[in-house]
Amino acid sequence: YKVIKEYQDYCLSELKPITGRTHQIRVHLKEIGYPIIGDFKYAGNNGAFIEDSKRLHLHAYKIKLNDFFGKKIEIIAKKHLDFYKEPS
Repeated sequence: YKVIKEYQDYCLSELKPITGRTHQIRVHLKEIGYPIIGDFKYAGNNGAFIEDSKRLHLHAYKIKLNDFFGKKIEIIAKKHLDFYKEPS
């Protein structure tokens, strides 16, 4: 993982899993002491929290894969604006 920007109580990070699922990302980040904001399923009441946030702050920005015919596909999504909201 790579920290993009640090705030007082949390940070914006970039992760590049080779394989894996949402579950693995969530479990491993919690285990190293960096639970995902809004992840109350895995981090319980110790889950990171930002006021006004009512969702899990985990977002796949870019996905690369091969289709059934071996053609490489890259999908890029818009970044959620609230990921970059400065804390008040």
